[in-house]
Amino acid sequence: MTDAPQPERLLARPDFRALLLTIVVTGAGQTFYFAIMPPLGRELTFSELQIGAIIAFASAAYIFAAPIWGRLSDFWGRRRIILFGLICYMVFTTLIGLTAEAGLAGMLSATTVFVILVSLRVLFATTAASMFPVIFAYVADKTSRATRTQGFAILGAAMGLGTIAGPAAAALLGRISLTLPFYAVVVLVFIVLLIDLRALDKTLPSRVGAAAQRFFYRPPLRLVPLLVIGAMIYATLAAMQQATGFRIQDTQSLNAADTATFAGLALMASSVMAVGVQAGLIQWLKWPPKRLLVVGALCGIAGGILMASTESYAMIVCGVGLLGAAFGMMNPAYTAAITLSAKPGEQGGVLGLNGTVQGIGFTIGPLVGGGLYQVSPTLPYWIIAGFAVVSMTVALLIRMPDPAVS
Repeated sequence: MTDAPQPERLLARPDFRALLLTIVVTGAGQTFYFAIMPPLGRELTFSELQIGAIIAFASAAYIFAAPIWGRLSDFWGRRRIILFGLICYMVFTTLIGLTAEAGLAGMLSATTVFVILVSLRVLFATTAASMFPVIFAYVADKTSRATRTQGFAILGAAMGLGTIAGPAAAALLGRISLTLPFYAVVVLVFIVLLIDLRALDKTLPSRVGAAAQRFFYRPPLRLVPLLVIGAMIYATLAAMQQATGFRIQDTQSLNAADTATFAGLALMASSVMAVGVQAGLIQWLKWPPKRLLVVGALCGIAGGILMASTESYAMIVCGVGLLGAAFGMMNPAYTAAITLSAKPGEQGGVLGLNGTVQGIGFTIGPLVGGGLYQVSPTLPYWIIAGFAVVSMTVALLIRMPDPAVS
């Protein structure tokens, strides 16, 4: 994995196109879950805190699993970990759907369903989710320093398409059955598995001297400020995804089926903005990571304040749209910055640490979005604005790696 083509040329590679499809499908599988769980959880008689806890426990497990899988990919190869993750994705998503069905049918008590769902999501996080940092490491192997941000933006745009498709599936299929989207995702992941089996590069990453440094949980000090920004980015995304379904249902007085539809449409708006920024604006502007982080944080501040200040559905959609634009700018900039700060042979390990940061963000975020929503429906969005302020402050104060310097 030594060649470093331009991102435009990456789109011509079968392995890169296969990874983009993988990200679209698995991204849809992640985000439909956020749209469907508020109404599904309430049908299962879970509290808002319990619904958030299901995601939070899984995220806590991901904190420990992601660095291990990311670092192992530096030695075993990216392809093996990605394929393993897809197989586990199918298994545990199917079991989650079947458990939810049993709960809705009254075959299992609410407490039993809750415990099983927490266990399955933890297993999902420690296995299926292992492929996400490895996919980004694969792309880091294929891009130069000068094009790293644009390359990750293309990958982020693919994930954004998945986050559009996920809420859309929740909005459409959820009206038929609240568990049907689980099985639709499993079928799509199986197709992706067959494609990746043929297309992904079997070459192992280059093994240089630094590869012997087997860091897992203890990040190099040079990465800590960037990892703080990453935690804020992912906590914001998770809090917004978790709280929006509740906010829409309560402000618009909707039933479970209508909530799945209107929450799905709102989250689609956020994803459309993220995709537009990553696939269009970033490719055109070619801004360095620092500028993208600052401008994205300003969008996050505006989005959080707007969401806290309105009960209008149209304005809620505008608010999540601004938060989507913030994520679209900040996530590829942050990811590029940490890989540009990595030494040779550290990409899998560094992106595994990023997986830990994602886990921390997705542990904090659902508790902010679900737990604090019970305290005050607007409090999660004020916290989101605060996360953006912290991110912008750190980005302004630290020295960012120069993409032009090898």
